[in-house]
Amino acid sequence: MNKKNMRTNYTVEVVPYEMDKDRSRAYVTPNCLRESHLKPGQHVKITAGTRETVLKIIPKFDGDDHAVYLPREEIMLLGVRAGDLVTVEKSTLDYPACTHVVVLFKKMRKTVERLEALRLILEDKKVVQNGDVILGGQIKIKEERARISEETKIKIETEDKALPATGLEKEIEGLKQFIDNAHCSQGRGADEESTQEKRVSVYMQAPKGMVISGEAGMGKKTLCLFVLQEIGKEWVRVHGHSPKAIEDAFEYAKINEPCTVWIDRLDRYVEEKQIETVSLVERMLEEITKERRRIAVIATVNSLSHVPRELRSAHVLDKSIILHAPTSAQRKAQIEMGVQEHSAQTGCAVKEDVLDAAAKRTAGFTRGDLFLLLRDSLFSKGPSEKEVCTESLQKAIPLDESMRNLAISKGTGVCDGECMHRLMTQIVRTIPSASDGAPAEVPDIRFSSIFGQEVAKEKLMETIIWPITHRSLFSEVGVSPPKGVLLYGPPGCGKTLIAQALANESGSVFLSIRGPEIMGKYVGESEERVRRVFASARAQVPSIIFIDEIDSIAPHRGAEGGQVDKRVVSTLLTEMDGVGGAAGVFVLGATNKPWSIDSALMRPGRFDCHVLVDLPSRDTRKEIIQNKLGKTLAAITRWGVQEKNTGLLAEFLADTTEGFTGAELTGLCTEISMGALRLKIQGTGSGDGEVTEQAMLDRLKEIARNTTPRIPLREIETFRQFSRDPMSIPH
Repeated sequence: MNKKNMRTNYTVEVVPYEMDKDRSRAYVTPNCLRESHLKPGQHVKITAGTRETVLKIIPKFDGDDHAVYLPREEIMLLGVRAGDLVTVEKSTLDYPACTHVVVLFKKMRKTVERLEALRLILEDKKVVQNGDVILGGQIKIKEERARISEETKIKIETEDKALPATGLEKEIEGLKQFIDNAHCSQGRGADEESTQEKRVSVYMQAPKGMVISGEAGMGKKTLCLFVLQEIGKEWVRVHGHSPKAIEDAFEYAKINEPCTVWIDRLDRYVEEKQIETVSLVERMLEEITKERRRIAVIATVNSLSHVPRELRSAHVLDKSIILHAPTSAQRKAQIEMGVQEHSAQTGCAVKEDVLDAAAKRTAGFTRGDLFLLLRDSLFSKGPSEKEVCTESLQKAIPLDESMRNLAISKGTGVCDGECMHRLMTQIVRTIPSASDGAPAEVPDIRFSSIFGQEVAKEKLMETIIWPITHRSLFSEVGVSPPKGVLLYGPPGCGKTLIAQALANESGSVFLSIRGPEIMGKYVGESEERVRRVFASARAQVPSIIFIDEIDSIAPHRGAEGGQVDKRVVSTLLTEMDGVGGAAGVFVLGATNKPWSIDSALMRPGRFDCHVLVDLPSRDTRKEIIQNKLGKTLAAITRWGVQEKNTGLLAEFLADTTEGFTGAELTGLCTEISMGALRLKIQGTGSGDGEVTEQAMLDRLKEIARNTTPRIPLREIETFRQFSRDPMSIPH
């Protein structure tokens, strides 16, 4: 058959490809190959008008003899549709060789699997044109059309910029310096060097391997992406669970030096195939070090404990960065960044006190939690925003009054401040991931809501709140704040209430546990619960661990008790010693029996400060009575009791309740309110339904006289004696 009878025109059909390699191939039937004088595997030029592409021709045994089957991307490139005619003829591949190919993606797709797929397609395709689209990425080359060879280097770039690593400035600098040093190693070779010089150079080389650890949401991925994009040198990411992917990434890095290999979630590889993974990473780092390759290796894990000891040795992954939960200042910076991005779209301006309140309310949030919070509250529209963000904020979600009254300035755009209402509403609905499924409680109560106890409040202000709010001043004068404070006193005097107010005043995460809740029935369960609470607190700084009834889990080890009690006390001692190195974690204990607590916990370095929460004074009792009976006194005034007599009644109650605790006073006030209500409903028994002023006052005073304190005076004196001289009370 001569050339004139060769068939060149074919109808376009879409190839039902299932693998990436099919994207570089055109398919025709064997009859078409014979008619066109083509051989399987040859490269053909397919033309449609002024556009053309080069693909490898492959036989298709179940196709149409009048059709050529093309990938969708190639059909779009040619500007045709299924059913249109194109010309198919043999290509001479007479194009200049291409040294570099850049594939531009809109999103991050720089994995070893993606690189390998691109290389297979490009090597199969042989010829690329500037602007071609492969796997969703756009081809960028210097020439209009060029030929791919084995020497062609393929590079992936992206239009998508990594999220700013807000609050990770120190970690960014450390990672940049590590990668720069690893990339600046001298090249391989240097045969003129002596053996001794080579041996010394191995010890003097910069580290090549680093581990970045941190729980989920701490910012490992954000940190790596940000730094790798900032440096601008070649890098490849490995993720999955097959060690073969790590090996492929290393081979890619060797032909693209200087390069960084990023092993995402190394702990997954170790969990699946530990021996194979450890051997591979050791061999890879050994080759990098001995041959002085300009390759850096970074691996991310959830915890350093998941990295085998062999990989943490010298010349392997011997450097590390540990990411912790963001501090209040870092949370504020991240929230401010999100608000500024939102403001650019809406014109919303936010005052500083709103950002401070948001940062305070997000104690315990990871960077990932904050990202989701900002996305869901600022960048997502919900139904009835006005109703949800204002009325719901004030009624359905009882934030403290000071937060509800925060002023939010209105911007000049479409936003009128509702976005920050949405943010504050979403905060209280969000469970921080570091809290292990339970919301970290920040109670809506302050010191101003607690009557009396001025000495205790002042002591806690100095020992816990000041070190948080004035940390720089403490560092300047060289004062280490106490790590533990013990509240003790008669039951019902407000120890738990003071602890909750302390957490809110300091803006700390409040982790509250009761002593009996820690005790478990299985061996080691109680100790594990103690460790878990302290670990959660360290992940959510600043935080306060409040252990109520601490005497139940930390009795004297010499007293009667089982081995479980002794192990729990030992664990508690160990964890409290560890708190000394965890800035922003404070332990607050409460007990009715301070003399029963193990003496090792009471020494400085653990519970440094002991605070007596005593019975309320007369003035404090009067304040409590006026607060609890405010509505009752107003009601009996409307029922005919003179206002001056209600005032005298409050004075009488304050005098009569000597020795009452705060809880007993609250109970008495409830009884008095019910007595007044009962007398109003039932009357005096005369049948006229009227209640005289004197009858009302007499009945209420009688209730007070018949109520006595439940704690003996000698027990109260025991607490006061312990505050003066702890050793005077027998254990």
